[in-house]
Amino acid sequence: MIGFLIFFLTDIFISVVFMAVYGGRRGYKNGMLLGVHVPETAVRDLEVEAFMADYRKRNKWFYYLNIVASGAVCFLLFWHLSIFMIVWSLWLIQLIAGAFWMLYGANRKLYEMKVRRGWGTGDYDGDCYWKNGWYDNPEDNRLLVPDRFCAANYTMNMGKKAGKIVVLSGIGLTLALLVWLNVMFLRVDFIPWELAISNGKVSISSTMYAISFSKDDVKRAELLDAMPDESLRKTNGLSDNQQLVGEFRGSESGDSRIYVYRDHSPVLKIELPDYTVYINSQKAEQTEEWYHMLEAK
Repeated sequence: MIGFLIFFLTDIFISVVFMAVYGGRRGYKNGMLLGVHVPETAVRDLEVEAFMADYRKRNKWFYYLNIVASGAVCFLLFWHLSIFMIVWSLWLIQLIAGAFWMLYGANRKLYEMKVRRGWGTGDYDGDCYWKNGWYDNPEDNRLLVPDRFCAANYTMNMGKKAGKIVVLSGIGLTLALLVWLNVMFLRVDFIPWELAISNGKVSISSTMYAISFSKDDVKRAELLDAMPDESLRKTNGLSDNQQLVGEFRGSESGDSRIYVYRDHSPVLKIELPDYTVYINSQKAEQTEEWYHMLEAK
């Protein structure tokens, strides 16, 4: 529930910030409309008015739908964390891409309208360097320039090779990180952990937090109908509606290593000198087989 609230509030906050920063650039300010220099009289031009009315309508629906979607996607946390992460990543990518596409696309169309209507050549005011929405001026030695669309920000000069490298590398690294996280959570959700014994060594393989210990160190092994009814504090692991996996500290059992699917029984409890292991399988007979393996001399 805590994770749900954190993501729910954070996602809505992100959507509102994007709406305020990139969806609110609709007024005539500093001689510009949507980052394009036009005379003040052009704002009352019928073509411009119709264009801006359509832009406002599309913006309103885009951001309102994203605010709703940002909260709705969080309900997937009550199912599989990996599915939530995939859908959340796709939502975030489309929010960022959509916000820039709508603003930059409108900027380019207004710039083309300006040139067509003869409201200046676009050279003296630098509009030609912003006609794609981003700054592109190979003759400018600056790598960072003030952003026309957000006065508090700076943007890269895409006319410079270094600017392209920095921006594309940042996008590539971000996408790579999202893919890596999604693959990792998919493995956690859908690749089951296993217990094996070989040469007196007990190994628990898991996508996260694999452990091993000597069979001789097992003080006691028993099958429980369910996890003990105690308070568990996660120190390094994962806890969602489907599973508990990683390092925990129980109010009664103390340091624990847990590999348990919720709502599946029985649970194998393994007492060791330094910590207690709880593990089960989605198949009851598999958990029972692990118990007999530990009990065998």
